[in-house]
Amino acid sequence: MLTKIKKWFWNFFSFLWKKKWRWILIICLLCWLAYRIYSHYFQKEDDTSFFSNDYEVTTWDVSNSLSLIWTTSFANAQKLTFVNKWRVTSVKTKVWAEVKKWDVLATITTDDLDREVETTRKNLKNQQLKLNKILDKSNKDLDIMKAQTNYDLLVFQKETLPSEQLLALQTKKSWIQDLERQIKDKEKDLREAKNDYSELLTWRAWATHAELTIWKNVRDRNNSIEKLVRDFRESATNLKLTLDDYDKLMKMTTMYEWEKENVYIWAKDQSLLSNSKSQFWVINGYVSKLDDLYSKFNAKTLWQITEDELLQAYWIFKELWDEMVKWGRTNYDMFLESIESEWSLTRSEIDWYAKTFWTTIESQGYQYHDKYTSAVDTLASIKTSDTTVEDAADKVEKLSIELDTLKINLQKSNNELWLLKQQQALEAAELDKKIKDAEVDLAKAKEWNAQQDEIDEIRNEIDNTQFQISTLMKKYDEYKIIANFDWVVTKLDMQVWDSIETSNVSSADQKYIYVETPELLEVNLDIDQVDIVKVDTWMPVQVYLDAFPDQVYEGIFSEIDTMPENGSDFWSNGSYKAKVVFQKHDESERILWWMSASIKVVLNEEKDVLVVPNPAIVDNDRWEKVVRLKKSETEWVDQVVEIGLSDDVNTVILSWLKAWDIIKGLYITDDAIANAWITDEEELR
Repeated sequence: MLTKIKKWFWNFFSFLWKKKWRWILIICLLCWLAYRIYSHYFQKEDDTSFFSNDYEVTTWDVSNSLSLIWTTSFANAQKLTFVNKWRVTSVKTKVWAEVKKWDVLATITTDDLDREVETTRKNLKNQQLKLNKILDKSNKDLDIMKAQTNYDLLVFQKETLPSEQLLALQTKKSWIQDLERQIKDKEKDLREAKNDYSELLTWRAWATHAELTIWKNVRDRNNSIEKLVRDFRESATNLKLTLDDYDKLMKMTTMYEWEKENVYIWAKDQSLLSNSKSQFWVINGYVSKLDDLYSKFNAKTLWQITEDELLQAYWIFKELWDEMVKWGRTNYDMFLESIESEWSLTRSEIDWYAKTFWTTIESQGYQYHDKYTSAVDTLASIKTSDTTVEDAADKVEKLSIELDTLKINLQKSNNELWLLKQQQALEAAELDKKIKDAEVDLAKAKEWNAQQDEIDEIRNEIDNTQFQISTLMKKYDEYKIIANFDWVVTKLDMQVWDSIETSNVSSADQKYIYVETPELLEVNLDIDQVDIVKVDTWMPVQVYLDAFPDQVYEGIFSEIDTMPENGSDFWSNGSYKAKVVFQKHDESERILWWMSASIKVVLNEEKDVLVVPNPAIVDNDRWEKVVRLKKSETEWVDQVVEIGLSDDVNTVILSWLKAWDIIKGLYITDDAIANAWITDEEELR
């Protein structure tokens, strides 16, 4: 048996040796697969040691910020002096004076500049005189162009003159015709006014003898007043009929017995029913008011009733319109909110009553409003037509004066028309003479010799001289100290007749005006290329000063350079310049130059979010973020988490943890301890 086994193994290995490369590869793959299965299902996880207190997960604020350090200086602080060298002629400011932008602070003598400007102006004048002499003597192209242009313009005026003159004549004639029409209308008005005045005088003399002598205006007024008075009685009657119809249905009074009329008492909304009943009695009161007004006016003669009295009385119709519209809409809502019953109304009847007692009542209300409007128009026309004898006399006199004025204007217009015709004839004659002269000038211009090259040269000289003068005038600003910002003068060592050196020469005796904005300070920063992309102009910052540890100042980035300080070479690792400006809290704060300042720029911020300490998070073998989570008193597990924003202390947890969970505040594995060469647990503690 043993021999057979040995023989079998010998044969097997012989076979493998013949196929050695192929089988060696298969065996290696099988061994690797067996190891993976064993390590996944049977190998125990490495024991992990923790040397940390338990941490309770809570919420907190997390911010990602950038910290920068430099020193303070005053914003826009400068020492100003002159560009040119000379003597000070005026100083227009003093220490602690507030200076506005573009204010002139001081000036120096401009003698040299004045002489240069005067010389240049003389040169310009001489050049212009020289040009004028040449142009007067001969200028072929320019003179021909001027003569041709003048001739063409005059010919054009000759062609357009008849139409222009005709238009002027037609306009004047139209004005005269309009005046003639106005005179005819005014004469007609005057005749009617005289007739009315005559009738009024006749009526005043014979009014007691016969009513037939009353003039038409009086009769029209009486008829209108009588109709307006009668309208109160008719309106009261119509309103009473409307209220009676509603009363029959609702049985608001004891006028109608139960058996004779269908009584509506089945409204679901009692509030609407109560409002409708209340409104019924409000409108019912207007019947008496209308009757009282009719009685009041009927007791007077028509001449005793004034238009203002009637207008004031007709205001009741406008009030009644408001009440009727309100009542109609209340009834519509009330009827729709009704109950069908065999003792009361069917749904179709309810709908009919809702529409009837809404639209009918509202329409009647609008009729009352129309009555008021019509009365206003009628009374206005009565006042216009109601004329006394004295008014008629004034009207006759006024129309006579207006007619005389129109006749005078007509006479003036006729005279002006005659003058216009004479003037147009003179203009035509003068234009003909100008055209003949222009023809002569054009012929002469074509015979002259040209000197165009010399003229162009002089014109170029004139242009250059004018530009030189403009440049010199701008130089006057160099002889002034001009504010380019709103400042406060903090120091002044310059006075009138001081000698000023040029600004590009260093001198201990140089004179300056010191200015600054003491309320506005700045911090000039150097920011590396990694951080410069994180900030932008107008981004808010917080400024902390060592001299004022309890104060926080709000500021902004006012300037950020796009070119590095150490050059633009590709391999340059230079920093970028940036400026932060901030303002004092109080004028009394003594924030001076070169005080240490810390700048905090909040780049990202999240408030009241779930956070854990940074040491509590580690990476597992799959590069996932995990924390050690307490499941029970004896069980701890590695919990995979999703993280968010981090700062120097905490990290935001986005998922898989909740508030008040217990984790290890410091997560250190055995591998990490070994890598750190720590062998004693007490040493780690």
